[in-house]
Parts: sequence; structure tokens; C-alpha cells
Amino acid sequence: MIAYDWTNIEKVKCHKEVVWKDLQHGDEIEKREYLSVTLKSSGIKQLTVIMMNPSNADSEESDATINKIVKHFNKNDNKLYRDIKTINIVNLFSICSSKSKELNEKLEKIILNNVIEVSDIIFSNRSMIETKISDSEFIVLAWGDCPIDFYATTYFREIESVMNFLKKFEKKKTFIFHVENKRAKARGVAYDNELTSLKNPVHPSNGEIKSMIKIKIDALNRIIPYKHIRI
Repeated sequence: MIAYDWTNIEKVKCHKEVVWKDLQHGDEIEKREYLSVTLKSSGIKQLTVIMMNPSNADSEESDATINKIVKHFNKNDNKLYRDIKTINIVNLFSICSSKSKELNEKLEKIILNNVIEVSDIIFSNRSMIETKISDSEFIVLAWGDCPIDFYATTYFREIESVMNFLKKFEKKKTFIFHVENKRAKARGVAYDNELTSLKNPVHPSNGEIKSMIKIKIDALNRIIPYKHIRI
């Protein structure tokens, strides 16, 4: 269990529920559509981070990635950061899995057991992402590359929906994390990450968050960093 550092946190809220349970073996699959961390800050604005899928964090228990994000925005003196009151965490997929490579297996279990329509889970999560984007002054894209053994068609469909929401609400203050990648050598990628080798936004689990880089979404839905605008 990883605890929150409550020094600079006022409260944490989340929407988490069980969507499938194996009564015989005690296994279960949960979904979490959002997690919102309210800071002890004089700010009033919201920031939304969009990642791949949740781990196990909820209103009482954190995880390493959530703590890393909160720590980054708490320690910085930048005026933009001081304006932030709430950090919303949403994901392309709401199914909780500490390992993204196991996400497809969990979706298959839900489909095979026919307890709830996977499409309902997808559409409900998509609606939550739209709401959080609409409500937020700042957006950070941070979903990383498509996991191993996951369908790229499904992955890119949800990315496209995010891109459409950003354009619909004309979100100009959109960023990616600039990450000092501690996994660079093992993965054969650049140490100083802005985008992955496949041009996706870097997931913060890869290393230390150094800053945010402002981006634009072009007509081809490409993520184009403004390399001179770092916050």
C-alpha cells in the first residue's frame, strides 16, 4: 500500500466500482473513471491528466504515479501551478490494472462472463473524460504507447475521442510531461523524453517529471511540442 502525502492535499475523491467478481476464487475487476486530488492551495483552476488505465489508487490509497504527479505540482513555484486547486486523473480505459499488458485479459473476462457490456464501460468512461476536459483550464496528455497484447485499433479509437474533445472545447493550454527517463537504456529510447519513439505522450511512470511542454494538435491529430515553452 502506498499512502498519500497529506501535507499538501486537502481531499481525494474517486469513482471506483467492481464490474466483475469471481465468487469461487475471490478475484474481481474494478473500474475507476476518475480520481480528483484537491490541493491545499489558494488556486481555483482544474488540471486534468489523461493516462492509459488506472492502477489501484482510490480515495484512501495512492500509487507511485499519482504521488509523483501531485509532488510535481506541489513543489513548483510557477504561477500557473499556484493557480491549480484540483488535479483530475482520468484514463483512456477505466479498467484497473497495475500492469497495462494485462488490460486486454481483463476486458476478455468481462466479455466472456457477460456481466456488463464492455461498450457501456467504454462510453461511460469517455463521457467522464469529456466532462473533465470541459471543466479544466489545463490538460496534460500522458498515456504512453499501446501496451503489449492490446488492440491498437481500440487504443487509437480512444485517443481520437480525446483529440476530438480537445478540439470541441478549444483547449489551448494542453501539455505533455517532460520526463527524465530512467528506463531509457533498457528500452533503447532517448533519456530525455518529450514524446515516445512512436510519438505518443510519455507516461510519468518512466521517470522523474522535469517540466511540462505545451503542445498543439494539428490537422492530422499529431502531437506537436512547442519545445521553447516549458513550464
